[in-house]
Amino acid sequence: MNILNFIVDFAGVKNKQEVIDRLISVFQLPDAGNWDSFQDWFTSLESDSAIVNSMNPLPQKIHLDVKNIADVKKVSQRDYDILLEILNEGIQSEKPENKIKFSFKFII
Repeated sequence: MNILNFIVDFAGVKNKQEVIDRLISVFQLPDAGNWDSFQDWFTSLESDSAIVNSMNPLPQKIHLDVKNIADVKKVSQRDYDILLEILNEGIQSEKPENKIKFSFKFII
């Protein structure tokens, strides 16, 4: 199975925008100023991620290791909850256009 692995480290994040910016940087997505924009890009990694889109063939699976997730919770419980919701939605996505399976785990 062709797997593409990513790591995002939230150590020392200070606000929601910094959380979003780190995710955008990891996946090389277009700029997103809020959770809704990020979610739109994230749920379309096949076409919107510069890294994923440049691979030939496309990966069958994308895995994200998440470091220092507790720092996001320190910034905002609400943003922490939204981030988890988006990541979990990526796992459960049943859109027919999503050919790539997504997974993530927290690295402590």
